Amino acid sequence: MPSLDVRRSISIAAPADIVRRQFADVAHHAETNLHRGVRFEVLNEDGARCHYRQVTRVGPVRITQELELERLDEGPLINTVISGQFAGGTITFDVQPDGADRSTVEARLDAEVRGLDAVVAPLLRRSVRRAFARGLEEDRNDLESGSYEGYTNSDIAPGAVL
Repeated sequence: MPSLDVRRSISIAAPADIVRRQFADVAHHAETNLHRGVRFEVLNEDGARCHYRQVTRVGPVRITQELELERLDEGPLINTVISGQFAGGTITFDVQPDGADRSTVEARLDAEVRGLDAVVAPLLRRSVRRAFARGLEEDRNDLESGSYEGYTNSDIAPGAVL
């Protein structure tokens, strides 16, 4: 079966632990409507896991997915797609430190494509790559502007360049 493997990365001027916390904070994403055209709804959260719904609008089309994020103490943040487009696939955010006050985040979609999705896989790949780029930029702006409530400029080491 054909698969879709899309990767995109971004550098963020914030410590890796803060970046990882923000990427794992689905409630923050839901409350602030951080990502244009994407709505998050937390369905169940117990600290270690977050089951949520994500509704993405692309023009007149609405794509609804349910995902589960398992929050481990370390390692990548893996969101398993439970239902909807790309069901059975994963969206992974790997946050790596790049010095004390900078991080690199790689977003990756890994999913099998079936039916019509297999036929339009090249278009899906481009669409997901653009969505990742836009979403990562929105997360970077949230973190670097100090808008993320779990992170303020006082968390930045003195002399850090933003």
